[in-house]
Amino acid sequence: MAKQYNWLLISLATLLLLVNIEAEEPEEKLAIPTQFPYQVFIDVALKSDNSKWVPKCSGTIISKSAIVTTASCLDTEFDLALIYFGAVNISNAFEIGQTRMEVERKYFEVHEEYNPVTLSNNIAIIKLPFELEFNEYVQAVSLPSKEDLGHYVGQEMIIAGWHQIDNQQKFAVWPVLKYLGKKVARHVGKEAAKWVGKKVVGLLADEGSPITIHENDANIAVGMYTTQNGKTKSKLSHFVNLIKLLPWIKKIVSDIRLK
Repeated sequence: MAKQYNWLLISLATLLLLVNIEAEEPEEKLAIPTQFPYQVFIDVALKSDNSKWVPKCSGTIISKSAIVTTASCLDTEFDLALIYFGAVNISNAFEIGQTRMEVERKYFEVHEEYNPVTLSNNIAIIKLPFELEFNEYVQAVSLPSKEDLGHYVGQEMIIAGWHQIDNQQKFAVWPVLKYLGKKVARHVGKEAAKWVGKKVVGLLADEGSPITIHENDANIAVGMYTTQNGKTKSKLSHFVNLIKLLPWIKKIVSDIRLK
C-alpha cells in the first residue's frame, strides 16, 4: 500500500512538472485582420510556367515602396514573385483587405556581402514597381532607432507566420497566419536568438518572418527568422539582426520609419 501511495505521489509530481513545462511555452494563436498589417507572404514561379506558384517565405513592409526579407529566401530559381498584402488567410483571394502584386525578380536586391554558407548579411530588399496605398490592412513597420537591444526589456517579442511544410519535396502551407509572443526578460537579441531556435517557433515561422516589439503604439521590427542553418558556430544562426543591418537598409530605402 505504501509503495502504491509513493508511486501515486511520484505520478502526480511528474504530471505537475509537465504542466509547468508546457505552461512555459508560448501559446500559438490565430491572427485577426489588421493585426499584422506589415507582414506579407511570397509565392514564386518561373515565367515559363507562371501557373505553378510555390510558397516561399514571409517579408516585412518597411516603406510604401519596399519590403525586407532574407537573402536565403531567394535560394531557388524563379522569375516572378506573388506578394500577398493585408492577408490573414492566403487561401482566400476575396478576403477583405487582401491584395496581391506580381513582382519580377529583378526588383530584388540582395546584400552585396551576403554569404550563403555562413549566412552573414542574410538580407534582401524587394523594391516594389508600384507604391502601396496604406490603410488599416497594409502598413509599414517601424525600424529601431536605438542600437541597444537591451532597451526592449519588459516588452513582448512577437513572431508570426503561415509556416511552410516540406513534404516529400512538395511545399504545403498553413493558410491562416498564426503568431507567438514572449516577454523579453533581459536582452532581445540574445533571447530572440535562443527563442527562434526552439522547435515551437520552427513549427510556426516562415523564412523571413519578422520578429517585432510593440512599443508606444508602434510595431518595431528588430529581426527576422531564418530557417537556414549556416556553417557557423554562431548561436544566432536563426536570427537576422535588423539593427546591425540598418545602415545597409538606409542606403537602399530612403523613406523607412525609425522608432
